[in-house]
Amino acid sequence: MDKKTTRYSLLKRARDLGDETAWSEFYEYYKNFIYYILSKNGLSEMDIDDAVQKVMLILVKKISTYSEEKGKFRSWLSVVVSRVAYREIHKSKRSDEIKNQFLGEVDDKSDSELEQIIQKEWQSYLLTIALGRIKSRYKRTAVEVFELSMRGASVDEIVELKQLKKSTVYSYNQRIKADVKVELAKLISHIGL
Repeated sequence: MDKKTTRYSLLKRARDLGDETAWSEFYEYYKNFIYYILSKNGLSEMDIDDAVQKVMLILVKKISTYSEEKGKFRSWLSVVVSRVAYREIHKSKRSDEIKNQFLGEVDDKSDSELEQIIQKEWQSYLLTIALGRIKSRYKRTAVEVFELSMRGASVDEIVELKQLKKSTVYSYNQRIKADVKVELAKLISHIGL
């Protein structure tokens, strides 16, 4: 059975509220993505754990309303998670800047733009996981160079900041990029995209 079928069968099994194994698998499969979306929406570490529990309670009640015709499950899930994040931010009266940023991203976007945002967040999430898996293979400086590069720093800026040779910066970036690609391929294969 391929991963995509397994994922959809897990969703079908999760519709049975009595299937604790399915819900346990579901939670393990999606918890990091839920954490990631909540943190990206501005929730503090302290608030995220509570918000994850709220998301799971909503999913228990609402998972039966999801259908493939509505789009990808992770898009539907992202909307559910983002709504919880908004409520948590509103409830705790976070700064207007955070609220406006969140509302601006959701309210001012068409469905296709929201799908692109969600897809970008998913890719960023996978990249974070892949990088996390390979970090221990490299010196801290090499990882920092790669992360700076990913954030848009130029080679010259990195050379100046880290006091390295250009060739070293290029080498670090190429080696880590190659390993990240391998890890991303493994993740994508495992998830079944």
